[in-house]
Amino acid sequence: MTTTTSGDPWVVRTYGGTLEDVLVLAGPSANEEMTIRADIPPECNGRYLPGEKNLVRAIGCRSPAAGRYEFTVTTNSGQQVVVGGDRLDQIVAGSSVNVAFSLQRLGVDDVAVFAPIGIGRGGQFISSTLQERHFRLALYRSPTGTARTLTVRSPHGGRSTLFLEKPSCAASDEVVRSLTSVRPALLIATGVKPDDLTLIESMFRQEGVGIARVFTPNRELLARADLHERVLAMLAGVDLFQLNHLEAGRCLGEEFRFETATEQVKRLAEKVGAKVTGVTMGGRGAVFVEKGQEPIFQEACSVPPEKLRDDCGSGDAFLTAAVYLRFIRSPPLLLSDCLRAAAWVAAEKVQQDGPWSGIPDQSQLVGKLTEWGIH
Repeated sequence: MTTTTSGDPWVVRTYGGTLEDVLVLAGPSANEEMTIRADIPPECNGRYLPGEKNLVRAIGCRSPAAGRYEFTVTTNSGQQVVVGGDRLDQIVAGSSVNVAFSLQRLGVDDVAVFAPIGIGRGGQFISSTLQERHFRLALYRSPTGTARTLTVRSPHGGRSTLFLEKPSCAASDEVVRSLTSVRPALLIATGVKPDDLTLIESMFRQEGVGIARVFTPNRELLARADLHERVLAMLAGVDLFQLNHLEAGRCLGEEFRFETATEQVKRLAEKVGAKVTGVTMGGRGAVFVEKGQEPIFQEACSVPPEKLRDDCGSGDAFLTAAVYLRFIRSPPLLLSDCLRAAAWVAAEKVQQDGPWSGIPDQSQLVGKLTEWGIH
């Protein structure tokens, strides 16, 4: 791919070589994630859902005293929430980065990440961190800034509260032309937002994606009724379409009920037309349907309540394991075996903090498959 770097801001900048023969291309999301341990202020109780990405207008950070951090979250309604903590962990996250990291853990070295990043310090942090991970990169400038997440974990345990600052950023025509020249063996578009749709449509239309096209939506995309027809048209050519149960309800236009999950997922699969359609349901398991086949229910792996630490990134871990075993591993596994292994990977992840910790490596996954008699 030709890289345009004439001045700053640039169009697309690559690191680690070209993307002409990349195995996996994952995008378009990448963000700066900051995590603290603190009590959520009482005025937040009931307003912000634990485990959900609560959209806010801005997240500001300062260190008012040695060893202390103070975050000011400005909500979309203009309310300000102040949270303080004495420890700050900062990583690069986002669905595409989580998937890329998990693929590395499973032994896939040739992974590229594409995403918009801001011009300031947040964008520089994302760029340098991903270079250190030895990902090939196709980053493009977002003049509106870098997306960032503040994860607040209670010192007393329980699910985290996530605040997400996500500036609008639509890829320019130059970016679209540049990225649609890439021909990866496997293209994963995860966490796709309305701003990303034109770029992803263009990439999915390209010939030469040799193994598979994988698509997961952001809930904002499914909330846009005016985009439904475009999304459905694109999904007809997708090899794997995965979403969670809340997103599945939005896609169907009805409440998703766990007791009727198998029937609802079957109807969803018929509606979207992807080769494989899957819905994850957290601790209640997952239901996947292969086109022309009956749905498969995969029970979640049991994790004792006292070992549950953080479910952030568990859906990405599940997706990655399923994609790896179905499309990259040779020989590929049956879908039922892929789902069983993916549920185990997700269960390992939720016992650790953060979206990257706890992801099994290739030898651990192979060992578990061998233990189950799967070869």
